[in-house]
Amino acid sequence: PLETRLEANNKDKKRRAGDASLLAKRARRQSSGDDLQSAEEALPSTTMQQQPQSNPPRIKGQVQLEGHNIILPANEIYLPEYYAAGGGMTEDIVSSFRDNFYRTLTRGRADASTIDQWTPPHGNANLKSKAQLAEWIHIAMHWNTGADGMDAGAFRAKHKTWYSRMKPVTYNLGRRTGIHLRQLDGIAEGYGDDGGEGTCTTVLCRYNKAGNKSTVYLDVGRLFDALFQIHALELNHRGRDATKNLADERYANVPDGTVRAFLDTCPVCNARRGHGSVTLPMDLTAHRQEL
Repeated sequence: PLETRLEANNKDKKRRAGDASLLAKRARRQSSGDDLQSAEEALPSTTMQQQPQSNPPRIKGQVQLEGHNIILPANEIYLPEYYAAGGGMTEDIVSSFRDNFYRTLTRGRADASTIDQWTPPHGNANLKSKAQLAEWIHIAMHWNTGADGMDAGAFRAKHKTWYSRMKPVTYNLGRRTGIHLRQLDGIAEGYGDDGGEGTCTTVLCRYNKAGNKSTVYLDVGRLFDALFQIHALELNHRGRDATKNLADERYANVPDGTVRAFLDTCPVCNARRGHGSVTLPMDLTAHRQEL
C-alpha cells in the first residue's frame, strides 16, 4: 500500500540523516585531536614533564616543616585568671554580672554556681565543659598512635565524628582541621595535663585564619573571665567589634553570640545606655551622668 511505502521511505531518510550526522561528529573529533597533537608537539619538551614539588610534604596537623622537626606557633597563650572585681565594678556587681551572663548564655540552664557542672550539648562546637575539652585533648594527643587498647586505625574510626566536626581554618595547613596541642610551662588548674609528667600544661589549640598563631580553646566556665579581661579591663568597655576582634586573636571558641551575651549583661555598658538594672558605685554613677 501507498502508506507503507511512504513510511518506509521516511525511515530510510532518517537513517541516512543519522549516519551523516555521526560521520560529521567523528570528523570533528578527529580534527580536534589532530590540532591538540600538533599543539603538544609545538610545545617545548620541558613543559610536558611533571615539575617536581618545590615544598616538602606536610605532616597532618602541623603548620610547616623544618627538616624532620615539627614547628608549632610560638605565640603567647592567654589563660584567663578568675576576676572577682575590676573594670569599675565591685565584687557584688561582678558576681551578679557573672550570674546574668551564664543564665543568658545557657538560656537559663546554668548560672555561675552551676556552670562547671553543666554539660553543653555535644553538637555545640563552641561551648565545651572541662570534661569535654579533656576528651578532645586525649583524642588529639593519641590520634597518630592510638590509645585505650586500640591501634591508630581503630582509635580514629571511633572518633571520626569528632574529626569531621572540626572545621578547616585555612587551606594551607596540611589537614582538614587546625587542631593541635601546645604544652605550656607550669601547671594551670583545669586546663588539662601533659599526659602524666605533671610538669606542664597541655592545652587544645586551633590555628588562626592566617595559620601562624595558636588560639586556645576554653571551657565554658572560663568564658566570662576571658571576656571580662578583654572587655572590662583592657578595652575599657569598648563595643562588640573591638571585643570580638581581640577575642578571636586569643581564643578558638568565642563566637559572636557569646560576645553579644556578655555585652548585653554588662552592667557598665547597660548603665551607659541608660537602662542598667544594677546599682552602680558612686564613681560609675557620676560617669554615667557625664555621658
